Amino acid sequence: MLTEKARDKTRRAATGAVAVLGLGGLIWGVTTASAGWRQPERPPADAWVTLPPTAAGPGPTTPAAALIAASTAARLHPGSTADDASAAPPPQAAASAASAEDRAAFQRDCVQPLREQHYRQAVRQCSAYTDHAALSGQAHAALAAAYSAPGHADLRASARHAESAAAAGDARGKFMAALHLLAGRGEQPFDLGRAEAWLDEAAREGVPNAQHVRARLDDAYACRRAARFRLLDAPIFCLLRPELEQVLREQGMTASEGDPEEAWSARWQPGPTLAGAAAAQLDYDRDTSDELLRLARFAYRFEPAAAHERLPALAQALQRKYGPPHTGQAAPVPGAAALWRLADGVELRLLREGDGALIIEYRHAARWQARAEHWAQALRAQQLARLRRDEAAL
Repeated sequence: MLTEKARDKTRRAATGAVAVLGLGGLIWGVTTASAGWRQPERPPADAWVTLPPTAAGPGPTTPAAALIAASTAARLHPGSTADDASAAPPPQAAASAASAEDRAAFQRDCVQPLREQHYRQAVRQCSAYTDHAALSGQAHAALAAAYSAPGHADLRASARHAESAAAAGDARGKFMAALHLLAGRGEQPFDLGRAEAWLDEAAREGVPNAQHVRARLDDAYACRRAARFRLLDAPIFCLLRPELEQVLREQGMTASEGDPEEAWSARWQPGPTLAGAAAAQLDYDRDTSDELLRLARFAYRFEPAAAHERLPALAQALQRKYGPPHTGQAAPVPGAAALWRLADGVELRLLREGDGALIIEYRHAARWQARAEHWAQALRAQQLARLRRDEAAL
């Protein structure tokens, strides 16, 4: 277990690496390849949530991207040249079996195109090494990185190659596979124990940020033990996304159709969970220091007709459970809202939109604010990545 001082130092180091990525989208130079693993996605289709003005527009980075900037660059290419990289292969037994000639060829054929953001070339040429007895793990790790890159994102393919790299014993692959799994994108069914094992092994094998992410999982467990606010009989603001989705399924909710790789938001059909509710929306924050997805907001929506019918009973139920609101009326008129301040920094709002629709939302206030900042970082990354693509085409 890290001390708090050591944990803060590790967090600052990771956040610093990500800040460069967030502002630049890509790192040009000696850490180009690892930086290229950061890919903004599309923004959530968020018709009934208004984000802060500075936070509108981008999607997030890929789960494997941000921390790999710090943890993987030194593995694939620790120095400023390909010769430096080939001189310091990863500390895996399989890699040691590769001849110097094969390692040099791998650096030239696979790593160098990745460093130079030639992702199609990297995918084509790295794929030639996936059956290499000694380099298959590194090849799959490189492919996992390439498939997380701007303009070439295929996160399912990235997860698949990360798991293949992990199976081959590659430390980077274990780290990437764990991050994909913790984000709910693993090819295998969600298994927290497997993710923990991959992180522990990656940390022992020298992947710098693996221990940091593992410590953040420990923080999440401590959050659950201490949580006073619970919804759906679960400490929802302490759960990882796959765990929270399991809670929703157990309550009878079903995921709405949409982009399965969307990270910022997701919509669910409440089903029998809350009578009359048309939808449930989950808005996530992605912490740039560890790339884990954490719930920032959970909301039910009632269309105008259902809102008119259900509002008296819902207002009564909220007051019985949480007491009178701190501000506003428990049954607000259209355009008004009521606010409850709950335990653990959670705020409950009962909102009436102008057309009479009703929203019951639970926000983790600090995380909701952090989400806006992280979204703004992703917007800047997306803008610069677009600029880089334009420069390459002109």
